[in-house]
Amino acid sequence: VSLVRHEESGVLCIQKRLHQRNTPYPLLKDRPIDGIPQIYAVWETGGDTLVLEELICGENLFHRLEREGPVDEMTAAGWMMQLCRILKQLHALGVIHRDIKPSNLMVTPEGRLYLIDFDAARGGFAATGELYNLLIKLGLNSIIKRMAFSATEAVKPDAPDPTEGCS
Repeated sequence: VSLVRHEESGVLCIQKRLHQRNTPYPLLKDRPIDGIPQIYAVWETGGDTLVLEELICGENLFHRLEREGPVDEMTAAGWMMQLCRILKQLHALGVIHRDIKPSNLMVTPEGRLYLIDFDAARGGFAATGELYNLLIKLGLNSIIKRMAFSATEAVKPDAPDPTEGCS
């Protein structure tokens, strides 16, 4: 991860190289979402993905809570409402973040919440709605749940179904 200046706008940005392909970053670039960093550019080369994204000025929630301690109920509820609005937009696009934690939530000085770090995210499920509906009709719901919500190492043919026993 490095700090660079966007050539066209002149703003400071985050540039990162992921040693993976098939990330949701191209989808997020084409469909900006309120509450996540703007994705300016995405390049896939070899087995890597390079991302140029907006620098969010603020503090991650982990460090803020560590520094200031617990927040009042109204502040926490406000942040969770913002997070729910962000997730609603992401899920409408079929993007599952898979790594929501305080260190991946940035809070600006104005109290605005941003969800960052989509490196573990998976996307494009909305684009395959017909396949999704077919799998549901065939009773293969557990495959969808395992692919979208499980850690990578858990999505193996011999791995136990993490949703078994859940309703």
